[in-house]
Amino acid sequence: MNPMRKFIIVTFFSGCFFLAGHLLPLIFVDPLNISQAELTDNEFYIREMRFQSAGIINKLDFDSVIIGSSMAENFLPQTAADILGGKFVNLSLSGSLLSERKVVLEHLFRKKKISKVLISLDGITNIQRNRGIPLDSWSYLYNDSYYDDFTVYLTRKFSPYLSCHSALKKPISNFIFGNCPNEKIRNNVENLTEWQSDPDQNSRFGGVDSWVKHKKNQQIDASIKKINRSIVKTAERTEAYTKQSERIIYDIDEFIENISPLILEQSNTQFILFFPPYSVYHHAVTKELEPNIYNQYLDVVKSLVAEVSQYPNADIYWFQDEGFSNDIENYKDLTHYHQNISNLLLRNISQGRSKMTNENHLDLLNEFEKQVSNVDLMTLANALNKIN
Repeated sequence: MNPMRKFIIVTFFSGCFFLAGHLLPLIFVDPLNISQAELTDNEFYIREMRFQSAGIINKLDFDSVIIGSSMAENFLPQTAADILGGKFVNLSLSGSLLSERKVVLEHLFRKKKISKVLISLDGITNIQRNRGIPLDSWSYLYNDSYYDDFTVYLTRKFSPYLSCHSALKKPISNFIFGNCPNEKIRNNVENLTEWQSDPDQNSRFGGVDSWVKHKKNQQIDASIKKINRSIVKTAERTEAYTKQSERIIYDIDEFIENISPLILEQSNTQFILFFPPYSVYHHAVTKELEPNIYNQYLDVVKSLVAEVSQYPNADIYWFQDEGFSNDIENYKDLTHYHQNISNLLLRNISQGRSKMTNENHLDLLNEFEKQVSNVDLMTLANALNKIN
């Protein structure tokens, strides 16, 4: 046999052997629950919702959904069901844009009749924070084709999860595929997205003393730096923040293009939209450092109320008037609130409280601006900068 031909044949079959050795265990265990064959029991779910939500939509029984960013991840499905009715799952994508949620929602509506959709009104922009997770790296899981879903297993990204399954949970599996990333899996969907129970997250709640204790945490450190920058004279603020404030962070067109068509098409679905209640300190810092972005936020609130008022199956909720956003104890950084607040939001929604309408939105925004103007950032900065 010609040596070159022999080399090509050996190379081809070697490649096929290694590819089969890589793919077959992943297809057998199917960590994302893609396969219709069900070769093994689904023993866990992966906390990467851009990849995992497709399997949940395709295989689980539910009629209501929560979808947002990390601001919606702490809504527990059973709690939402008990308070709002229905059978919920939480499909929130951390740091997600509305355009990303649209991909998931379109697939969801193709597959199921949905009673309620709870959506956090953040990510109203085209600026992608999660640049390491481009849309085309996962969106094909939500198209009409079934077989291309398995291409997600071509990389080694999900190989370590093989070691999490009882069928392969042996030392040799750890050696071949890598150790099971236990911190990235959950046994059920009830607590799949929540982060409140993580000690690293939970320990930062409690107010100034907790923030000072965890100053080295990335989110706390970034929050304190923003607060410190906000109290210096305007002329001393960095050029980076000046340039940053020129960006379009809030863009009503993103909502109109990605969510409005779904509300219109799914007339039998109730859409519950809410502005995540960031701490009032976040808004005060933004107003000082990036006044253009602060004004964008006010404008997009007004525009969203006008847009949503056209649809009888959609409501907007606003919680900045509830008082808890003034208390730093309820936050682990400038924006992320405690799970107790998530439960409070659900109760308010069930009672029709905190609803924002054409009739009351200007009054609510006027009160909000008074709150922001009354924030004492200097006192907060002095407390946070004390030596631990």
